[in-house]
Order: sequence, then C-alpha cells, then structure tokens
Amino acid sequence: MSVIPSDLLKSKIGGLARREETSAIVVRTNQGLSVQTTARNWDKRKGARKLRREAGCHLLIDRNGKVYRYADEKARLRVVKGTLSERAVGVMLASMGHLPGRGDRPKTLLKMGRWTLGRIPPFRGGRETRAKVRRYFGPWALMVRLRAARCPRGRGALPATWEVFPDEQLDSLVASLRRLCVQFGLPRNFLPNAWASFRSLNVRWIESSGGRYGRWFVERFGRKRLLELEKKKRVVLDGKPQRGRDAVVRLFLKLFEGILGHQTVHPRLRDPGPMLDWSRVQRGVRNDWWFPFDLGNEERDYRGALSFWDYGAASMTDAYLQLVEGAGGGTFPVGSNGLWHGGIHAVFARPTPVYAMANGRVVACRYGEAAEPDANRGSPFFVLLEHELHLEADAQGRLDASKPGTKVYSLYMHLVPAGFSFEKPARRRGGKPPANPGWLDALLERRDELREEIAILEAAGAAHLEAANKALPDKLLRPLDALQKELEELEALLEKLQAGEIVFPGLRVCVGDKLGVVGAYAHRRTLHVGVFSATKIEGPFNIDVGSAEYVDEAAVKKALNADPASADMPRQAVRLRRARAHFPSEWALRREDLGELVDDEDFARCAPLMFWEAVAKGVPDFPQSRTVYHYHPFTFLGWVNELQRTDEDSRYLHAFNDRDPKVVALEKVLKELAPKPPKVKQKAAKPA
Repeated sequence: MSVIPSDLLKSKIGGLARREETSAIVVRTNQGLSVQTTARNWDKRKGARKLRREAGCHLLIDRNGKVYRYADEKARLRVVKGTLSERAVGVMLASMGHLPGRGDRPKTLLKMGRWTLGRIPPFRGGRETRAKVRRYFGPWALMVRLRAARCPRGRGALPATWEVFPDEQLDSLVASLRRLCVQFGLPRNFLPNAWASFRSLNVRWIESSGGRYGRWFVERFGRKRLLELEKKKRVVLDGKPQRGRDAVVRLFLKLFEGILGHQTVHPRLRDPGPMLDWSRVQRGVRNDWWFPFDLGNEERDYRGALSFWDYGAASMTDAYLQLVEGAGGGTFPVGSNGLWHGGIHAVFARPTPVYAMANGRVVACRYGEAAEPDANRGSPFFVLLEHELHLEADAQGRLDASKPGTKVYSLYMHLVPAGFSFEKPARRRGGKPPANPGWLDALLERRDELREEIAILEAAGAAHLEAANKALPDKLLRPLDALQKELEELEALLEKLQAGEIVFPGLRVCVGDKLGVVGAYAHRRTLHVGVFSATKIEGPFNIDVGSAEYVDEAAVKKALNADPASADMPRQAVRLRRARAHFPSEWALRREDLGELVDDEDFARCAPLMFWEAVAKGVPDFPQSRTVYHYHPFTFLGWVNELQRTDEDSRYLHAFNDRDPKVVALEKVLKELAPKPPKVKQKAAKPA
C-alpha cells in the first residue's frame, strides 16, 4: 500500500503543532462524493488554524483504495470533539453514508456531495436494488462506482439505504490501521460502533466490547461503583452536565487505547454507519491464524473478531492434533504409504465447511459443477491461498507490518462446491450461512455491476455522458470499450471455473472466510491441509527432514528412525510435529518420479489432482521449483499466533498501571462522582 501525498489541497498544511501522545485511531466517513469534494471544501478554509479546526482526518481513503495524506500523522488536528481529539489519528473513508430512503424528503447533490447536478428523487417501496439505485443516480453512480444496500436487520433500528464500502477501500483501511498501530505502538484493540442504539453504551457494553481494556476497566474501578454511577440521571463531568451512563463511557474513553469508530465517541451520529464490516477489519488488523474447520462440524458464525488467545483456541489444539493424527488420517511429513506427505488429513463423518486459516489472497483454485469424481483417488477441487508473514522487528522489538513480509502458502485440497451457485451471488440470507464463498460472490457481483454499467452507458447517450463527466473535477467515467473488455475477461474466468479448470482470481480473503466443503478421498470425507514456503523459515522447527527426490527410502527411514513398514505412524507424527520438511510437493509429481511404485494406469487416475505447473505459470512470484519447505499446519499456526501474542502484549506494557497519572486522576474523579451516603439526623437526647 502506498500513501499519496496531499497534492489535492492548495492551502499549506505545514506548521501544525504535534501531539504529545497518540493513543487512539478514529475511523469516520466524509459524508461526501469523493476525495476531490473534501479537498475542494478544505481549500475554501485556508490557513493551518482553520484546517486544524475543520479537517478531522490525517488520512483519507478513496473508494478505489488510494490513500491520501492530508497532514502528517503526528500533527494535532481536530479529529473529534472532546479531549480524545488531542491524542487521536483520524482516518476518513470516502462514502456517502446514508442515502435517501423511504420516507426521506428529496435531497440534492448540493447537500450530499456539494455539487449541483440535479435533484435526487426519494426511493419508494420496499428493498432497493443496485439497479434501482443506478437508475436514480444515473452516471454519477458510475463515476464513483456507488454500491448501495439496505441496512440488514440487527444492525440498526433505522432500515435505510447505505453506501457499501468497496473491497479495495476496506483492504487499504486494514493496511493503514496496521501501519499506524506499528508506527505509534498502539494495541490492536477495537471499540467498534454500538449501532443498535446509543443506549447500549453502558458498563455491560464496555466489558463485552472493550477488549482487554474494557475488562480491566470494570475490574479496576469496580463493577458495583460503575453501575451506581450509571444509574444517575445527572452528573457533572469536565464542567458539563450529562447522564451517568454517558459519564461512564467518557471516563472509559479517557483510558482507552486502540481503534474505534466515530459513532462510539458521539453515539448519536451514524458514522461510519452499519455497512462497515468491523469483523473483517478486526480480523485483518489482528492477523491471527485460525483452524481451517470446526470440531463441531457446524457452520462457523464469524461475526466477532476475538483473538486466538482471547477465544481460548489454544486449549483446543490438542483435540485438533488428535483428530488429524488418529487412525485413517494422513500424517506429516510421511504418509501411511511411506512417502513424503506435505500436509495433514482430517476425516469427517458428514459434510463440513472449510475456512481460510489466515488473511491472504486466493491465488489459484479449481472448482466445477460436474459430479464428484472417483472417491478413491480424491476430489481434485482445491483452493490455494497466499499469505504475507511479518517476522522482522522494528527498533522497539515489535513486528513491523510496514515492511514486505515472507510469502507463505496454505493449500486446501479435496473440496467440493456443495450448494455453490455460479450464476448469482448467494450470500447470507435470513440468518442462514452463506452458500457461496465470499470471493466467488465478489466475482459474480462485479460481473452484474459491469452489465449494469454498460447498459446505462449505452442508454444514456454520448452527449449526456460528456456533459456529466465535465461537471466533475476528475474524468471518472471509464470508456465503454474498457468496461466491455473487463466483462469479457470476467465471464471467461467464471466459465473456466464452472468447467473445472484452474483459475487465478487474486481476490483477498480474511481468516475465517468460507472456502468450500470437505470432499472425498479414499472413499471417505477427507480434507488435506498443507502449509509451505519457498524460503526457509526459522522458528520452533527443530527437526530438519527431506530429500531432493520424492521417493527416497533412506531419507524417510532417517526421518522416522525406523523402517516405514514397521513404524508406529501416530507416534511418529507426534514426534515430527515440529519438523521442517524440504522435499518436492506431491502436487507436482511426474510419471518418472514414482518409478515402479505405480503403473501408467494408476498415475493417469492421479494426474487430474496435479496443479503445480499450471499455478507456477499463472501466478507471479509462485515458487518455480517444486521442492519447497513444508510445515505442520497446526504447529505453524500456533507459532505465528504466539509471535502475535508476544507482540501484542508488548503494546500493553504501559497500560494497566495503577500509578499511571491518568488512572490516578480517573480514580479521583470517580470518588467525586460517587453517591455520598445520606446524613443520619441524630435525635436530641431527652432531658432526664
């Protein structure tokens, strides 16, 4: 991610005072059409003094993912009202926010985007579709690639139409937040919007949503005392009368360190709104790894973003290891057939969803609507993810996410597209789990958007489009031939995917995103999971095994310390959990690699499983050599999360200190606000 200097502003923004402390990052929206709109408004308020009063952000992220720096991140700007502004960094997303919906009066683009391009009629009827939004907004919607959707139930009391944040914008937001956390040493602690109602901002909300700070705050200052303060109808805090519930939240924000939404600071605002996927943002910033399936064989509800350690997943590692090392499961790094095996097998009794182990990109996949192939040789459908692992530390000893990381790949083999739809998106409906993976729905939605854009451009006419394009500061309308070319390429990719060919989407996924359903291998529902890298990774891997050849009996015997035919494979699997294996991948085998182990007919049945050569040609920077380093997926997962935990704990060292001046001052304020015991009138003694 590259940050573009603020050449959009004509006014000078230098000479701003620097903050003495940085302890929070506030995410908000500009409630406008584009970056150019915000820049034009700020240009009217020249001078650093006015800018500090009006700006409200240091970084602004456009819908296409470009990040603009309006002021140095260490400069002191008025990010939000109140004392939090003196120690906060502002990140602003280009978004219209709430769009005119049912019951709204007609609005003008002058109010919504500061541009006079005509009036916008209100929406009528029930749910608004994207096509309906585009018909109302016309070419203007295409210029900013406006995506609108109804606010789903459970996210707010006001059902209305909101602009949806594009994937490119969310990816840049995640990258920016990770960089700012490294730059200022902030904990990756989140305090997202309490969107249902501002009345939910109370002691219970602080304890449940405030993370480690929330739990410490309630324990340190006493639940009983905070609840008593919350029940007060009127208290005076910082010279302002307010309700006791609001006073408790403001006291908590004085100590909070991390990332929060603008609405959390000002509950009556609807900013950044219910369409910001906080779960995805949290998972992307925290960058924890997770297990690729659940032990309960149920659909995972990943609406929250609890960290690996807070959730207690570390205690479940033994149960996962016993599942993959039990009878019938493929073992790492040597399989039951005595050959090298670059992953683990998990056997299930019923169809089980498979999830991404970490944040990354879908660099290659193979799916199809054809019937499931021979169950003995295994399903050839797979998903290959690319991850970026940051192992270098900065001057403070923290993991530096701003530098390029080491590329690691995770493979999920023997999947089936159970319930997939290659014709239309199939996201979550009515509380039911989504049938399609998110990356597949993204491809289908982009295809539908391109069809709508082309239809509107063809119907609008060249003269109208040229006039509308001149009204904007940038030429945001894409040529018709460019849209048609993109649509053709996307439709060709979907056709190949549906036909069972290998495709290279390059779309991002978050940890916990659904990838598919467990398929078959050896007449059982079996999932193969592997983790590998082209470069050697140092870590807790204290056993080095492998060879340059896939079939090497001497190297296998050396790794097992016994003959493969007589070795106790489950016990050997326990010993080799921390092995770092270097051998050719079994997904790049050729006929000559197996020699006399199989005949031509057997290899012909296994050949459809191979994918290495095709991926090496179609994916840039993918290992060209088929000899790579393999790691036990669950050992690798635990090690990476331990690094993340150590790095995160270092950011809390200055917190939770009773001698901290802010804690001492807050304790004094709570004593002043505490209800005083009623005075008991003593009765005068009667004369004798």
